[in-house]
Amino acid sequence: MTAATTTDIETPAAAAVTTTTAPATAKPWHARVRDSATYRAGQPAYDLVTSPWMSARMLLAVRVVLALWMATWWTIEVFVTNGSGIAIFSYFTVLSYSGILILSVTLAFLSYAYSRDPEAQALASATGVHTAVTYLFATASTNCLIVSPVYWLFLAPQYGVPSIQTADGLTNLSVHALNVAVMLIHWLTSSLVIGTWWLLVPVITTGVLYLIWALMWHAINGKWVYGFLNPADKSSTYMYPAVIAAFFIMFAVVKGLLVLRTRVLGVSSVHAVRTQGQQSGKPAAVVVVA
Repeated sequence: MTAATTTDIETPAAAAVTTTTAPATAKPWHARVRDSATYRAGQPAYDLVTSPWMSARMLLAVRVVLALWMATWWTIEVFVTNGSGIAIFSYFTVLSYSGILILSVTLAFLSYAYSRDPEAQALASATGVHTAVTYLFATASTNCLIVSPVYWLFLAPQYGVPSIQTADGLTNLSVHALNVAVMLIHWLTSSLVIGTWWLLVPVITTGVLYLIWALMWHAINGKWVYGFLNPADKSSTYMYPAVIAAFFIMFAVVKGLLVLRTRVLGVSSVHAVRTQGQQSGKPAAVVVVA
């Protein structure tokens, strides 16, 4: 059973203080792009550990299952069915899957800390943690929607799909299809959103860094990770711009889906109470009992 109680807090000292707020001056873009607060906009820290419709403990259970699922298949992919050695980390698919793993484990840990003490949100509110989760969520959400279509539309027809009756086939399915399912569960069960278009900066940066890494890998090994990265390949003439465009398109798709989720499922009780407190001008102490 879940209950949310609130207590408005207004101390005499606080009531006696008159605060004068100077007119806000917008920062120039080059200052905003370096400010981590820019990317946390629209994503309150308490939304990292709450759900629009689940109790904190149920959300914790879901996140633990997802973290264990990701850890299991990542381990099998890297240490059991991997026939490429360290070269496996040259694949965007594996790096993207690793990002979902890190996100899932981090969210599970944050939910565990929150369920232990709902009144203490210091961990999720820590600037570094808050920013890291915001980055991870935006990049993992966007990348999974790039990996799966590229694989099934372009790579699978060319190289074939391993049988799901083999371990290799099952890991292939997990990495190239169930990665989206894991992120879909995160989208539907959490209060996480992509709160600002500025998050395109780390998303695009991730893509550029991978391209540099792939070019370096080719320079070292003389092999292209993906055939369409080879400028001599005819497909590169349209795959390069298509993949670049995909980062923008899939980012917008995820942002829109999360807006739709919020409209359909609403916000968490904590979010609702905090928002009401801010609108009334009174701070609200929120206790969520799951």
